[in-house]
Amino acid sequence: MSLSNKVLGKAFFWFGLVLALFAVVTEVYGTNIYLTSDFYLQLGIFGMLAAIATAHAHE
Repeated sequence: MSLSNKVLGKAFFWFGLVLALFAVVTEVYGTNIYLTSDFYLQLGIFGMLAAIATAHAHE
């Protein structure tokens, strides 16, 4: 259980980090491809919070 939580935490973290970076790119270049960059930024923040939550869930 602990190992899967660590893997899930890392997956959530990288998912959030990529979305946050994507939000910055869309903000800078002004190319809102599908949705607004704010949406990606919020998803990224949520992903990182989820990563922190899953990492500390069973310690």
